[in-house]
Amino acid sequence: VLAIFLAISTGFAPQRGLEDTQSEQSSEGKFVLWVDPGDIRSLDFRYGIGGPENQPLPPFRFIEEDRSGTSPKIHVRDARGITWNVKWGPEASPSAFCTRLMWACGYFVQPEYFLKNGHNEGVRDLKRAKSHISDDGSFVNARFQLRTDSPEYLNGYRWTWTNNPFGRTHEIQGLKILSQLVSNWDTKASNLALFLDDRTGAPRYVYAIADWG
Repeated sequence: VLAIFLAISTGFAPQRGLEDTQSEQSSEGKFVLWVDPGDIRSLDFRYGIGGPENQPLPPFRFIEEDRSGTSPKIHVRDARGITWNVKWGPEASPSAFCTRLMWACGYFVQPEYFLKNGHNEGVRDLKRAKSHISDDGSFVNARFQLRTDSPEYLNGYRWTWTNNPFGRTHEIQGLKILSQLVSNWDTKASNLALFLDDRTGAPRYVYAIADWG
Protein backbone atom coordinates (compact mmCIF):
# COMPACT_ATOMS: atom_id res chain seq x y z
CA VAL A 1 0.00 0.00 0.00
CA LEU A 2 2.85 2.37 0.86
CA ALA A 3 4.50 1.69 -2.51
CA ILE A 4 1.25 2.54 -4.32
CA PHE A 5 0.87 5.73 -2.27
CA LEU A 6 4.41 6.83 -3.11
CA ALA A 7 3.89 6.06 -6.78
CA ILE A 8 0.78 8.20 -6.87
CA SER A 9 2.42 11.10 -5.01
CA THR A 10 5.50 11.18 -7.24
CA GLY A 11 3.34 10.96 -10.34
CA PHE A 12 1.76 14.36 -9.58
CA ALA A 13 4.68 16.78 -9.79
CA PRO A 14 3.52 20.25 -8.68
CA GLN A 15 4.13 23.22 -10.96
CA ARG A 16 2.78 26.14 -8.93
CA GLY A 17 2.67 26.94 -5.24
CA LEU A 18 -0.36 27.53 -3.05
CA GLU A 19 0.68 31.14 -2.55
CA ASP A 20 0.26 31.77 -6.28
CA THR A 21 -3.23 30.30 -6.49
CA GLN A 22 -4.62 31.81 -3.31
CA SER A 23 -3.41 35.27 -4.26
CA GLU A 24 -5.37 35.13 -7.50
CA GLN A 25 -8.46 37.25 -7.10
CA SER A 26 -11.83 36.73 -8.69
CA SER A 27 -14.17 39.70 -9.06
CA GLU A 28 -15.34 39.19 -5.46
CA GLY A 29 -12.77 37.18 -3.54
CA LYS A 30 -9.91 34.71 -3.54
CA PHE A 31 -9.85 30.99 -4.29
CA VAL A 32 -9.17 28.53 -1.46
CA LEU A 33 -8.62 24.77 -1.59
CA TRP A 34 -6.44 24.09 1.45
CA VAL A 35 -5.55 25.68 4.78
CA ASP A 36 -3.01 24.71 7.41
CA PRO A 37 -4.90 22.48 9.91
CA GLY A 38 -2.41 23.24 12.69
CA ASP A 39 -1.61 20.64 15.32
CA ILE A 40 -3.86 17.70 14.42
CA ARG A 41 -3.41 16.27 17.92
CA SER A 42 -5.79 18.97 19.11
CA LEU A 43 -8.58 17.99 16.68
CA ASP A 44 -11.73 16.22 17.87
CA PHE A 45 -12.03 13.20 15.59
CA ARG A 46 -15.13 11.89 17.34
CA TYR A 47 -17.30 14.89 16.47
CA GLY A 48 -15.31 16.33 13.58
CA ILE A 49 -15.16 19.95 12.47
CA GLY A 50 -18.57 20.76 13.99
CA GLY A 51 -17.54 19.72 17.51
CA PRO A 52 -19.86 18.26 20.18
CA GLU A 53 -21.67 21.57 20.67
CA ASN A 54 -23.08 21.59 17.12
CA GLN A 55 -24.22 18.00 16.77
CA PRO A 56 -27.85 17.40 15.69
CA LEU A 57 -30.26 18.00 18.56
CA PRO A 58 -33.47 15.93 18.69
CA PRO A 59 -36.35 15.88 18.17
CA PHE A 60 -36.08 15.94 14.39
CA ARG A 61 -38.87 17.27 12.19
CA PHE A 62 -39.17 15.89 8.66
CA ILE A 63 -39.02 18.49 5.87
CA GLU A 64 -38.88 16.53 2.63
CA GLU A 65 -37.22 13.62 0.90
CA ASP A 66 -34.04 14.37 -1.02
CA ARG A 67 -34.23 12.37 -4.24
CA SER A 68 -30.94 13.55 -5.72
CA GLY A 69 -28.12 11.08 -6.26
CA THR A 70 -28.60 7.38 -5.58
CA SER A 71 -28.58 7.04 -1.77
CA PRO A 72 -31.76 7.32 0.34
CA LYS A 73 -31.81 10.79 1.93
CA ILE A 74 -34.17 13.23 3.61
CA HIS A 75 -34.00 16.77 4.97
CA VAL A 76 -34.89 17.38 8.61
CA ARG A 77 -34.90 20.29 11.06
CA ASP A 78 -33.60 19.73 14.59
CA ALA A 79 -34.68 21.25 17.90
CA ARG A 80 -32.58 24.38 17.30
CA GLY A 81 -34.12 24.97 13.87
CA ILE A 82 -30.99 23.80 12.04
CA THR A 83 -31.43 21.91 8.77
CA TRP A 84 -29.66 18.61 8.12
CA ASN A 85 -29.38 16.24 5.19
CA VAL A 86 -29.78 12.67 6.48
CA LYS A 87 -28.34 9.77 4.49
CA TRP A 88 -28.60 6.00 4.90
CA GLY A 89 -26.96 3.05 3.24
CA PRO A 90 -23.36 1.89 2.76
CA GLU A 91 -22.09 5.46 2.27
CA ALA A 92 -23.34 6.84 5.59
CA SER A 93 -20.59 5.77 7.98
CA PRO A 94 -17.65 6.10 5.53
CA SER A 95 -18.77 9.63 4.67
CA ALA A 96 -18.51 10.76 8.29
CA PHE A 97 -15.08 9.13 8.61
CA CYS A 98 -13.76 10.74 5.42
CA THR A 99 -14.75 14.25 6.53
CA ARG A 100 -12.60 13.87 9.63
CA LEU A 101 -9.63 12.65 7.63
CA MET A 102 -9.93 15.46 5.06
CA TRP A 103 -10.38 18.07 7.80
CA ALA A 104 -7.21 16.86 9.51
CA CYS A 105 -5.36 17.18 6.20
CA GLY A 106 -6.46 20.79 5.72
CA TYR A 107 -9.33 20.42 3.24
CA PHE A 108 -12.78 21.97 3.59
CA VAL A 109 -15.60 19.67 4.70
CA GLN A 110 -19.15 20.20 5.86
CA PRO A 111 -19.91 19.17 9.47
CA GLU A 112 -21.14 15.58 9.57
CA TYR A 113 -22.28 13.30 12.37
CA PHE A 114 -23.14 9.61 12.44
CA LEU A 115 -26.15 8.77 14.60
CA LYS A 116 -26.73 5.17 15.64
CA ASN A 117 -30.43 5.80 16.18
CA GLY A 118 -33.04 8.52 16.37
CA HIS A 119 -36.60 9.54 15.58
CA ASN A 120 -38.18 11.77 12.93
CA GLU A 121 -41.53 13.46 13.40
CA GLY A 122 -43.99 14.15 10.60
CA VAL A 123 -42.53 11.72 8.07
CA ARG A 124 -44.64 11.37 4.90
CA ASP A 125 -44.57 10.44 1.21
CA LEU A 126 -41.30 8.52 1.27
CA LYS A 127 -39.92 6.56 -1.66
CA ARG A 128 -36.23 5.56 -1.51
CA ALA A 129 -35.90 6.35 2.21
CA LYS A 130 -39.01 4.40 3.16
CA SER A 131 -37.12 1.22 4.06
CA HIS A 132 -34.86 3.13 6.47
CA ILE A 133 -37.54 4.82 8.58
CA SER A 134 -40.04 2.82 10.61
CA ASP A 135 -43.73 3.64 10.71
CA ASP A 136 -43.19 5.37 14.06
CA GLY A 137 -40.43 7.57 12.58
CA SER A 138 -37.50 5.77 14.20
CA PHE A 139 -34.26 5.09 12.31
CA VAL A 140 -30.76 3.68 12.78
CA ASN A 141 -27.29 4.30 11.33
CA ALA A 142 -27.72 7.67 9.65
CA ARG A 143 -25.29 10.34 8.53
CA PHE A 144 -26.33 13.94 9.29
CA GLN A 145 -24.73 16.63 7.12
CA LEU A 146 -25.20 20.28 8.04
CA ARG A 147 -27.07 22.62 5.70
CA THR A 148 -26.23 26.28 6.23
CA ASP A 149 -25.99 29.58 4.36
CA SER A 150 -22.59 30.39 5.86
CA PRO A 151 -20.56 29.21 4.08
CA GLU A 152 -23.04 29.24 1.23
CA TYR A 153 -23.22 26.32 -1.17
CA LEU A 154 -23.25 27.83 -4.67
CA ASN A 155 -25.83 25.72 -6.41
CA GLY A 156 -25.12 25.26 -10.10
CA TYR A 157 -21.41 26.15 -9.83
CA ARG A 158 -18.99 23.28 -10.42
CA TRP A 159 -15.30 22.68 -10.98
CA THR A 160 -13.41 19.73 -12.40
CA TRP A 161 -10.06 18.09 -11.78
CA THR A 162 -8.74 19.67 -14.98
CA ASN A 163 -10.55 23.01 -14.79
CA ASN A 164 -9.76 24.79 -11.52
CA PRO A 165 -7.48 27.62 -10.30
CA PHE A 166 -4.96 25.32 -8.62
CA GLY A 167 -3.16 23.78 -11.60
CA ARG A 168 -0.83 21.00 -10.41
CA THR A 169 -0.07 22.34 -6.94
CA HIS A 170 0.72 20.07 -4.00
CA GLU A 171 -2.72 20.84 -2.62
CA ILE A 172 -4.79 19.67 -5.60
CA GLN A 173 -2.58 16.61 -6.05
CA GLY A 174 -2.92 15.83 -2.35
CA LEU A 175 -6.70 15.89 -2.68
CA LYS A 176 -6.48 13.45 -5.59
CA ILE A 177 -4.28 11.11 -3.55
CA LEU A 178 -6.61 11.22 -0.55
CA SER A 179 -9.61 10.48 -2.79
CA GLN A 180 -7.85 7.37 -4.08
CA LEU A 181 -6.65 6.40 -0.62
CA VAL A 182 -10.23 6.21 0.71
CA SER A 183 -11.54 4.70 -2.56
CA ASN A 184 -13.84 7.63 -3.21
CA TRP A 185 -15.06 6.57 -6.64
CA ASP A 186 -17.80 9.19 -6.95
CA THR A 187 -15.72 12.29 -7.70
CA LYS A 188 -17.78 13.37 -10.69
CA ALA A 189 -18.28 17.06 -11.41
CA SER A 190 -21.63 17.22 -9.59
CA ASN A 191 -19.83 16.33 -6.34
CA LEU A 192 -17.07 18.92 -6.79
CA ALA A 193 -18.64 21.93 -5.11
CA LEU A 194 -17.98 25.61 -4.62
CA PHE A 195 -18.81 27.50 -1.42
CA LEU A 196 -18.85 31.22 -0.73
CA ASP A 197 -17.41 31.95 2.72
CA ASP A 198 -17.70 35.58 3.84
CA ARG A 199 -17.67 35.02 7.60
CA THR A 200 -14.41 36.94 8.01
CA GLY A 201 -15.63 39.89 5.94
CA ALA A 202 -13.28 39.00 3.06
CA PRO A 203 -15.11 36.75 0.59
CA ARG A 204 -13.44 33.46 -0.26
CA TYR A 205 -14.46 30.88 -2.84
CA VAL A 206 -13.84 27.49 -1.26
CA TYR A 207 -13.34 24.47 -3.51
CA ALA A 208 -14.32 21.13 -1.99
CA ILE A 209 -15.58 17.60 -2.51
CA ALA A 210 -19.16 17.70 -1.24
CA ASP A 211 -19.91 13.97 -1.24
CA TRP A 212 -17.49 11.44 0.26
CA GLY A 213 -19.73 8.40 -0.19
